[in-house]
Amino acid sequence: MDQSVKQMLKLIEEDGDSFAKKAEMYYQKRPELISHVEEFYRMYRSLAERYDHVTEELRKSIPSDLQSPVSGIPDVIFEPPSPAREQKPSRLKSGPRAAGFDFFLGSCGSSDHHHKEVDEVSSLTDSESESDDSSVNNYSGLSGNSGGQGLSRRIIDLEIELRETKEKLRMQQDESVDGSFRGVRNEDSEDVLAEITGCERDLTIANEELRLSEEEVTRLNTELQKYKSSEVSDGLQSEFASPAESKVTTREVELEFEVNQASHLQQRIGGSEAETLDSNVKIQALMEELRIAKERLHVSEKEITTLKKQLEGGGSSEKINNLQDQLALAHKEINTLKNKLNAEKREVSKLQERTARLKTNLSDRDREVRDLKIAVSDAELKIFPEKAQIKGEISKLIEERTCLEERLKEQESRCRFLEDGIRMFPAEKTEMQETPEREIQKLKEDTAERDSRIKSERDELNEKSITHKAELTSRDNRVNQMDEHLQQLHMEHVKLLAGEEEARKLMDELRSKAKDLEGEVERQRILILEGAEEKREVIRQLCLTLEHYRNGYHTLRQAFAGHKGVPVLAT
Repeated sequence: MDQSVKQMLKLIEEDGDSFAKKAEMYYQKRPELISHVEEFYRMYRSLAERYDHVTEELRKSIPSDLQSPVSGIPDVIFEPPSPAREQKPSRLKSGPRAAGFDFFLGSCGSSDHHHKEVDEVSSLTDSESESDDSSVNNYSGLSGNSGGQGLSRRIIDLEIELRETKEKLRMQQDESVDGSFRGVRNEDSEDVLAEITGCERDLTIANEELRLSEEEVTRLNTELQKYKSSEVSDGLQSEFASPAESKVTTREVELEFEVNQASHLQQRIGGSEAETLDSNVKIQALMEELRIAKERLHVSEKEITTLKKQLEGGGSSEKINNLQDQLALAHKEINTLKNKLNAEKREVSKLQERTARLKTNLSDRDREVRDLKIAVSDAELKIFPEKAQIKGEISKLIEERTCLEERLKEQESRCRFLEDGIRMFPAEKTEMQETPEREIQKLKEDTAERDSRIKSERDELNEKSITHKAELTSRDNRVNQMDEHLQQLHMEHVKLLAGEEEARKLMDELRSKAKDLEGEVERQRILILEGAEEKREVIRQLCLTLEHYRNGYHTLRQAFAGHKGVPVLAT
């Protein structure tokens, strides 16, 4: 898959020397890109089929005794609903579960809360379940994409399982009535609920990030196709244009700018794909955290049941109180670490919101740039026929002017010829003075009239050419103003990209800090598990000592009863 992605990016990023070459490369490499996309689709389909097959095998391989709860409480799905939860019975019977979640849900124990806390938790989980339903509805639209079917299915399964665990915890809280260790159970259940809500919040954030990244990828792909098509059309137009026009150079600069924008959009597509991969990794981490939370809940319920048995049989209250104090201190430390982790997560969410705002601003700027480009192209399309018409009129006027100048030259040559004849034949001139003078006068009048006509026509042509030149200069000024506005928008676009890069760096630093805090939480959890193991060993020793004392008590009682029965028989 990595090799296919590299080949696809190489095909996209290759550049040609001329517009015709770019168009030819685009039409040649389009089937290769389509084949790569089809190959990705086949890979995702095969992975999804393998995932379904593995889940079926896991469900078949898990034995039925592991799926039943350890603490004696039946599964929530086969349990009659309590009166407080009869309003929403449909949520208890949700869809199919993901692989391995039947084991974790089956091993969950029971936990108690006060009546007020139960109401608060129920309202919180109701609101969160509604948000989960909305997120599921959002992803139902995205599941149609061929590339993200497996990922959206996994997210929906996770959300369904989270709702099932919340409903199960609520049912167990309503049914549990034992109040001997309510404080310890309340702390455990609060921790588990806090972890579940944190996981749900992270899942919703990951869903939103994945949705935004997919929308960004689709939008960038459409923009890339638009830019490529505009490059091909502009290239064909520029090849057929005359090389002597001054607009060719400006158009080439604009096309180079659009090519740079296309490469930048390709880089943004790569960044959005990396963000989708990060969201996949984050979802896997959330699944692991959910599994660890369920294991911790199961272990705590086991400890509570063993402590209840020890209390019913009678034991040392001081050691139990010490163990309770140690457990409370450990829970306080976990809560502080969780608060730190939540603060870091809030900062990460703020940075993500900031990046989202920057992306929206960037999309608005891109939209404005596209609108301005469309306006410039429309103006150019309007200017081109008018310019061609003006050029045709100018060429016609120039031809008429040349014809008139040729006729004037002919008349002048005829005048010179007549003057030469007059000089050569003075005798004839004297004899026929009257007739040539009249002819000469007529010719002079004709030449004067023709000169006046030529001058008037020349003045009219000059005025028309001046007006046309003024119109052309005004249109050129408008085009230059549009170009300057486009350059200003490009500078703002670059500044926004720099701000987004800084925000991404801050987000990476906060993620590293969050990972360090998660490692610290994991170390504290290991210490707590070790302390729990020591507590179980102490309780086991207490059980042995209690059994020993009980046996000694029974032997003493039997001996005392036998000793007391001897004198009775003697009497």
